[in-house]
Amino acid sequence: MTATETFIKDAVEGGWKLDSCEDADMEEVVHQGIMYYWHRGDGEVMNTHHHSISEILLDPLAWQAVGKIRGWDKEVEITPGKIEPVTTFDRQMHSFIDHLAAGDDIERALSKIV
Repeated sequence: MTATETFIKDAVEGGWKLDSCEDADMEEVVHQGIMYYWHRGDGEVMNTHHHSISEILLDPLAWQAVGKIRGWDKEVEITPGKIEPVTTFDRQMHSFIDHLAAGDDIERALSKIV
């Protein structure tokens, strides 16, 4: 599984909704930079949708959902006299963008995100 496919899988498992869909019985495939997904009902395909990978990767809610799965929300910041939880999904998203700005392609940039 590629880093992009893993990111999308983690986002969905973390609660990110595709087109605000509540249906958990869905299949997905990533092909040439587009994620296609469809919902099944009684053995028949009900709806087919698609998103560009860049649209998903620029959605902060997708990053937040991935953070839930990867444990990014469990980090804390310690300052004198305080211990506070840190929202790290935004740090990871900015790190991803920094990798892209440095010349990495999407797959390489995502593979550098822990």
